[in-house]
Amino acid sequence: MSKAFLYISSLMLLFHLNLYGENIFTLGIDDESQAEFSQESFNSNSAPGSPTLKDDDYYFSGNYDGIGVLRSDEDIVNFERAVTNGDKNNRIHFHLDSNDIINNEYTLT
Repeated sequence: MSKAFLYISSLMLLFHLNLYGENIFTLGIDDESQAEFSQESFNSNSAPGSPTLKDDDYYFSGNYDGIGVLRSDEDIVNFERAVTNGDKNNRIHFHLDSNDIINNEYTLT
């Protein structure tokens, strides 16, 4: 597996990664609400963060250096609902197959 890393530095309410219309990952509920996410902490932390704490890093299931194996996605309440002047980063970690990375086009919405 090849690791892909996405860096988000703007307000994010819903994250979809699509491959030719097929949804690969979703983070959040498409209901015009932020209720499923936690209130921002107004503090920044360095990567890799923790899959069990509210911080700037959110992990989908997979095997990560410095973290280990996650059998399921991190709890959604660990993802902050917004970025702030004091905390301008939200990092989302996920894996894609190396063949898919080279041969396909993805859409982030």
